[in-house]
Amino acid sequence: MSTPSHPITDDQGLRAMSEDGSFRVIAINATTTARGILEAQRAGSEISPRLAELATATVLLRLAMSPDYRLQTVLKHPERGSLVADSHPDGVTRALIQQQRDDTIPLGAATLLSVHRDTYTGKLHQGIVETLEGYGLGESIAGYLKQSEQINSVVGLRTLFDDQGQLTYAGGFLVQLLPDAHVDTLAVVTERLEQTGTQKVFEVGSFENETILSAIFEEVPYRILGEDRFGFGCNCSEERILGALATLSPAERAELAASDEPIEIGCDYCNVTYSIDPATLG
Repeated sequence: MSTPSHPITDDQGLRAMSEDGSFRVIAINATTTARGILEAQRAGSEISPRLAELATATVLLRLAMSPDYRLQTVLKHPERGSLVADSHPDGVTRALIQQQRDDTIPLGAATLLSVHRDTYTGKLHQGIVETLEGYGLGESIAGYLKQSEQINSVVGLRTLFDDQGQLTYAGGFLVQLLPDAHVDTLAVVTERLEQTGTQKVFEVGSFENETILSAIFEEVPYRILGEDRFGFGCNCSEERILGALATLSPAERAELAASDEPIEIGCDYCNVTYSIDPATLG
């Protein structure tokens, strides 16, 4: 039996807030996470940037909205398939490509972004919005937060690939305006981001989280609230596979148990293959 993937917590996010409580910022470097996802999914050159972006955005959304609960995003186009990204409270993050051929998923009214998350009350919350044509995925994420969650925010995402198509950086930030925001502080930050564009934040130097925070806050005093670790991984296991097989009808289980060969079952998220002994199903 192949060994299941375990969480790799090499990536980090930083949470900070302005000293006057006007807004908070989450900055993450998700490069190792995105690399693991692209490798596990055997992602082609066309879909890789979008998949890396969505995985990064999913971690940002979980840290901003429900850090102690699972959050899943789905980007779906009627003809070009869909992408699923999944981030768990223990930091395990994974993703899935569901399409017939390697093709990017364009943004626009035809492409829907849905966000599924557990809430503190134990209920599942789902929001769906159309993505924005002519903008990046970050703007569509901010649109979702405004429309579905009534949260004013600015979201920036960035992915970089080398000449060989290998991912060299995946990261992003989320600026969330808080209820008791000071008008003057907000004006300084939001007007600057609107005028320069979110991508300018990634051009001030290194892609370290501290550098991104400094570029966003600039002269606005702020303090670090904490850090979060996360990485590519999967929660599949032989026990989960056996649990799923246990839900089959007695006739179906008997048919599998009669096999002379091991039953090979693979995980679509991490590409781990489990070899199940038919005798365990008798």
